[in-house]
Amino acid sequence: MGQLADLLEEAGKQAKGARGDVKSSLHCLRDEAQTRGESLLEEAKRQGLALLAIAAREGMGLARDYGVPILQRKPRRRMRWGWGLAALAVVGIGAVLLLDRN
Repeated sequence: MGQLADLLEEAGKQAKGARGDVKSSLHCLRDEAQTRGESLLEEAKRQGLALLAIAAREGMGLARDYGVPILQRKPRRRMRWGWGLAALAVVGIGAVLLLDRN
């Protein structure tokens, strides 16, 4: 019985001593996991941007192939006679109103 008590006491002491070692190794593992996670995140961001660029380029190519104008402004049509036609309409309405009064 004495040997069992001694054995348990010795195991308890070793466990208390190992507890500090486990804490320090846990901190080391946590730091290593954090640095690996940060590097994986950076790599994922880089590859995600590359994938996005490829998708945009391919999408633009498909849109051009099918004739869909993307990011292109339509040329603005200018009315050559627009102002003259508007002035003529005002004069015409004025003439109709004046002739209607007489």
